[in-house]
Amino acid sequence: MLLTRFSRLFLPKNAVPVWGLALLMSVTGAIAQTQQPFGLNRQMMYEDFDTLVATLHRVSPHIAVKKDLWGYDAFREIGQLRQQIDTISSDDAFVLLINRALTATQDLHTSLMQELPASYQDKAAVCNLYLPLAYIDGHYFLTRSFVQGPDTLCAGAEIIRIENLRPDDYCRRHLCDMYCRYDARRKAFYNTELTSSSEVVQSGKISLRFAGRPKRTLTLDTRQELRFLYPSQDTLRGVTVQFWQASGTLYIKCLRMDTKFIPVLQRKIAAYRSAPLQRIILDFRNNSGGNDVVWQAIYAAILPKSYSYPLQIDGYYPSFAPPEYLGDHELFLSELHPDTSALLAKYGFYRYTDETQQIIPTDTSLAFRGPVYVIGDDIYSSAGSAFVVANADPADNIHSIGRKSDLFLGVGYSPVVFQLPHSGISYRIAPSIEVTQAKTLGDLLHDRYETEIPLTLEEVLTRANYRGNTYGAHFLQNFDPLIKAALNDLRQ
Repeated sequence: MLLTRFSRLFLPKNAVPVWGLALLMSVTGAIAQTQQPFGLNRQMMYEDFDTLVATLHRVSPHIAVKKDLWGYDAFREIGQLRQQIDTISSDDAFVLLINRALTATQDLHTSLMQELPASYQDKAAVCNLYLPLAYIDGHYFLTRSFVQGPDTLCAGAEIIRIENLRPDDYCRRHLCDMYCRYDARRKAFYNTELTSSSEVVQSGKISLRFAGRPKRTLTLDTRQELRFLYPSQDTLRGVTVQFWQASGTLYIKCLRMDTKFIPVLQRKIAAYRSAPLQRIILDFRNNSGGNDVVWQAIYAAILPKSYSYPLQIDGYYPSFAPPEYLGDHELFLSELHPDTSALLAKYGFYRYTDETQQIIPTDTSLAFRGPVYVIGDDIYSSAGSAFVVANADPADNIHSIGRKSDLFLGVGYSPVVFQLPHSGISYRIAPSIEVTQAKTLGDLLHDRYETEIPLTLEEVLTRANYRGNTYGAHFLQNFDPLIKAALNDLRQ
């Protein structure tokens, strides 16, 4: 049995789990029914745009925090977009402008909730270019070798210009066109998924200059797939549960927080109740999220006893939310109080949740008392929420290992859906931010690990040169730095 309130946080009752949705919509716009033609005059466009801005002010807590933490003023960016209304000559162009305004929030849970115009979707549908990149301390490196005409670009080749701009400058100039991450140490935005930019989708090409002697500039057609020098042998299932007998390790990999995985996970994990376990590894890398109930179920399947940890969530006073949303999420307006903490009082937030959460082991739990290593890298949404347990108590047997995602993670309430009055454009805004035990604004990202192992170019090349499945047990146990740290119980 699993007792927790999380199922009412990220997703309301009867909701369909969604992962990586905002990023998908920024490229394809594919989730809702096609918007009917609406016919707008200039005044209607201004009123709809201003309604969007006013709603963002009332609902999104992240924008104000990012302004103070990152020095990024999303409302300034959005205000500059407003000036383009006088140049718009079609309803489709207005939808794209609203999409750009939502992208400017740099919040993957604040996004369009309908299809983008067919003219854009047609271009997105033929965008086949996959450019595998790694970001390491301000540098962009290819992670696979490919052939382009007479040129061979090898893994490890560095991109030094994107459309004749330094990568930092390119990302900063395109924050309305693609969702980026923020490198706090370097104070710069970055994005390794350059073809997700709406500008690239519409232009159908991207120009890249590579370091070396001589420097090479390639213009890649987004309609064409790259011809990689070596075919990928990677195979990855949604769920993997393996027992590595030599080290006594139970390895559990979950690629999505999809509720349909829960029965499979519970059955496969329970099969090792009698195994001579020395450690458990929970690998949530590259998990784009979904439903918090999934990671709760994984913990409930391995814990020896109930596990408690604090949870605090803030947001603006939710008078903007419809009654059914408030009821589904157990938000009672009369019970909400302002957050008066020294860190957050200036924002005018209210405390949505302030309680101790509990996960109760299932009847078939492994009841494992040894070390549990929870690994994260390139995670988002409820995958980030899973680390609230691993990071709750540094003295317990659950230890987090990973790399910063440079995104706002943590537990949150599901986005609230709105509709613009004249165009009827549907969009969503994330209304909450986790503030548990935050002492600084940086703590609000909840993007930390007890042991951090940075990505290196050596690791990139090791993966590129491995002729096999890099998600397979052999590579993981022998070459994956994060897995090896767990297998060595963090000993150097």
